[in-house]
Amino acid sequence: MDKTAIILIFISVLCADHPPRNSTRNRVVDILHTRIDIRVDFTAEQVVGKVTHTFSPLVSSLSHLNMDAEDMVIRRVRLDKKDIPFFQSENQVHLDLRKPYGWADTLKVTMNYTATPRTGLYFFKPDSTYPDRRAQAWTQGEETDNHHWVPLYDYPNDRATFETILTVDSEFEAISNGELVSQVVNDDGTHTFHWRENFPMVSYLISFAVGNYVKVEDKWGDLPINYWVYPENQNEALRSFGKTPDMVKYFNNVTGVDYPFEKYDQVIVSDFMFGGMENITLTHNTDRTMHDARAVPDHSSDGLVAHELAHQWYGDMITTRNWANIWLNEGFATFFSRLYQTHNLGLDEGDYIRLGEIRGYHGNDKRNRRPTVHFEYFVPMELFDSHVYAKGSLILNMIEDVLGEEGFWRAIRHYTNENKMKNVETTDLKKAIEEITGQNLDWFFKQWVYEPGFPEYNVSWSYNQRTKTLKLHVRQTQDLKKSNLFKMPVRVLIDNGEVTEHTVWVEDQETVFDLPCTFRPKMVIFNSGMRIPSKLKMGKSVTDLKYQLQNASNVLDRIWAAHELSKKKGRKVVEYILLEAAKTDPFWGVRKEAAIAFGKLKPKIQFEDYIWINEEHDSRVKRALLTVLKNYKGNAGVSSFLQSVIRADTNYYVIADAFKTLVSVDSSSAKMYVDGLLNTESHNDTVRKSALVYFSTVKTDQNYSRLQELASYGGLSWEARPSAIKELGAYVKTKPKTVDLFIDFLGDKDRFARREAINQLGKHGNKSHFAALDGVKESDPVLTVNVLRAKKAIEMQKTKKQTKKEKDVIELRRMVDDIQKILDQ
Repeated sequence: MDKTAIILIFISVLCADHPPRNSTRNRVVDILHTRIDIRVDFTAEQVVGKVTHTFSPLVSSLSHLNMDAEDMVIRRVRLDKKDIPFFQSENQVHLDLRKPYGWADTLKVTMNYTATPRTGLYFFKPDSTYPDRRAQAWTQGEETDNHHWVPLYDYPNDRATFETILTVDSEFEAISNGELVSQVVNDDGTHTFHWRENFPMVSYLISFAVGNYVKVEDKWGDLPINYWVYPENQNEALRSFGKTPDMVKYFNNVTGVDYPFEKYDQVIVSDFMFGGMENITLTHNTDRTMHDARAVPDHSSDGLVAHELAHQWYGDMITTRNWANIWLNEGFATFFSRLYQTHNLGLDEGDYIRLGEIRGYHGNDKRNRRPTVHFEYFVPMELFDSHVYAKGSLILNMIEDVLGEEGFWRAIRHYTNENKMKNVETTDLKKAIEEITGQNLDWFFKQWVYEPGFPEYNVSWSYNQRTKTLKLHVRQTQDLKKSNLFKMPVRVLIDNGEVTEHTVWVEDQETVFDLPCTFRPKMVIFNSGMRIPSKLKMGKSVTDLKYQLQNASNVLDRIWAAHELSKKKGRKVVEYILLEAAKTDPFWGVRKEAAIAFGKLKPKIQFEDYIWINEEHDSRVKRALLTVLKNYKGNAGVSSFLQSVIRADTNYYVIADAFKTLVSVDSSSAKMYVDGLLNTESHNDTVRKSALVYFSTVKTDQNYSRLQELASYGGLSWEARPSAIKELGAYVKTKPKTVDLFIDFLGDKDRFARREAINQLGKHGNKSHFAALDGVKESDPVLTVNVLRAKKAIEMQKTKKQTKKEKDVIELRRMVDDIQKILDQ
């Protein structure tokens, strides 16, 4: 074997399973208008019809054109009403235009086709086992799935106006984008809806939903706002969507651009794979967001509704040019959703939501460190994680801190106005900021957007009585092999009887700051309000942490103190400090977090010391306190108390958590409630799902058999079955054949059941299951990301001797040594 061959083998090993780099797609035409005219056939689960694209070449001589098309048979293609040759490959249709056309030409191509989509368009129907399931058909185009039901250009760097003409059975409504031009009743028991979108949009935003709906009408000024819900949800529509007009008003004001389209509809759909999807003028929301009063405040639709509405500005009116920059869609929508909730509920709520973003980003970074703008992926959906949602929102927060409030909002409004109906990349945002504020933020975008990681600070301080100064010693301790040093303005709060806040710029690995301070501080908070999503080590005493927990004005600083106290194990005084905060803090989020921190200590204080739990009026806090009671296994008083909660409380989520805790404390008593809870209806089947925990916690052959029955098709409600599959995972260690059940569930009729089976194989499977997993990816492409994650999890599993990663490193080192020996010859 020659040197070149050996080196090529080495490179191929290094690149194995490494995702390719995906640059922005080239296009050769500008699609001007698309007209889709189809019949939606529920029986065959097909669409039949035609599509006409009006376009102009972007080259001097265009004689052939490729359009994206999968899962369909194209029967005929005409160019300006004349038939032209064409052929289909695996994922495209290739058109022979017969002669070259140039920049000045405008052409019309019509394709007649029948599509049987595996993805992009989904059909749902009742069957004999689940006769109450709804008949629905709905689309989900993002990221590039619409070409599975209509041939088109399926990438977000082109915009066109479009029409969607839908013929459906007369029992159904058909809702789509833009304005309703007409509705015609046909002689064959169908009717035809003609929708037209007058604003040019990227193709993944084309959408429709077909089903049995009622329309609840609302408005903001002259803007029609409609909520399409099921007949039985009509009286609950305003609970989920009623704040939409106020959100429109708020976003109009803060963005400087009034809502830019014809109308705004929201429709609920069953079995939706996400929370919502911001199709232009028609957001698809999961029907799981509908809820009654017994689910409040644990469940709210406000965050989802605000997020999808914000996308109408950032995602629809302004759209990322490529998937690598998807944070410009998702980060902006997450940020503006939080802003509205802050406006609606107050600063404490907004900051607590931001803490959730920080935690989400840190958790994702731990699993998969990468930059926010990232061109390397197998499928674009891999990018839709907390690096773009949560971190994207936090990036905007930090830009505001760098520029100041006025400069930030002037820049954001300029960016929004300048890029209306355009496709953008991060450089467009940076340019807008520089044009308005004069600030070149290359350094900021480099460290937060184009590079991975976040700062980790180790901070200490000392006080000099003679000079009246506080000496602040700051070190950045993040691993510089995986990240870089960060330059950031950091807020430092000092409480010495008088509270002052300073801003220091930290950019070196180690820095000392001298801050004026008249008296020795009672409290020093570095990164006050957690404005930077960093990690912080600051060796504070119990006394210092107690003072911060009780006196810090920002809820995140109090929460940080609570969790730092949870590390001071074995001290009764700490337990009582946290318990007092869980009982008395004015903000529910701090009370909840103090309860969680208290639980980490595995407290052994008398149960009677917090019997006041029933007096807690916020169910979210009450649930955290109930979970702490898991530490009291075998305690009859705790068991009796939990049973009283199950019997008397009206909140679904409290009942569910009380039962799960009871299973840990007193499984014998819990058994008495299982059948009743399995027959209890609740929001998203929360109560029924909690009952399944009994079977996975109390491991017996009988419970294993019962769990298999419940997981089988028809064994439980449609919503709860995936949870039964999940609970079966608890038996894999003692009953290895359980893995075979997961393989069987890969062919289940319910996508959520298939998805849970994939997740369980990621935890308990091995490489022999890769073929079965790949089969799911082929038959149901929307689960591709789940399959990729499961396979990655399997590859990362530790063996008894060493992890696969360690084996690979050893093997690669050996190959490097072999190559070096050859090269040295």
